[in-house]
Amino acid sequence: MDIPNGNIKVFLEAVRELADAECEKIDRETEAVRTQRLDALQEEAKVRSKTYADYEISRINADFNREISELEETSRKRLTERREALETQVFERVRARIAAFCETPEYHALLQKSAEQAAKAVGGKRLTVFLREADMPLTDTLSAVLPKDTRFACDETIALGGLKIRSEETGLLADDTLDARLEQQKAQFLSVSGLSIEEA
Repeated sequence: MDIPNGNIKVFLEAVRELADAECEKIDRETEAVRTQRLDALQEEAKVRSKTYADYEISRINADFNREISELEETSRKRLTERREALETQVFERVRARIAAFCETPEYHALLQKSAEQAAKAVGGKRLTVFLREADMPLTDTLSAVLPKDTRFACDETIALGGLKIRSEETGLLADDTLDARLEQQKAQFLSVSGLSIEEA
């Protein structure tokens, strides 16, 4: 069967149009799939990027906080060491001055007055007076202001001077040692001098 030339052209034209339309459809679908895949990949990249950024920020914050804590601890340790060194230096000088004072007649007068006041504070007639070994020669001087039945004993815990008196009748003990006085002054000194280290 013969197809006239004009019809073949129409037929070929129709096939070409159909093929072009099909190609355009395939191009559109390909572009849509490509765009969809690209959007999905971009979204996935954003999520991964955010997750990684969050992780890195968290890690950096943790490292920073750890470094700050270490610096604070080191700083606090240095301040504590410095405070202790200053405290030791000050109280070594105080102890030296106390030792020098204990060699003077003023110390003997102070000890006598202390014995008299402590005896009144504890009450009773049977007393035991505790002294450091270096002050034991002063018992005759102290006896003059104490009851007749007073006993004297050496107390090795008294390092600086002063005395303790215990009443055998009332059981009360008065501690008027220079050691105890110095300990009281130490707490006051740290508070007044600002050498105490507060927790933040």
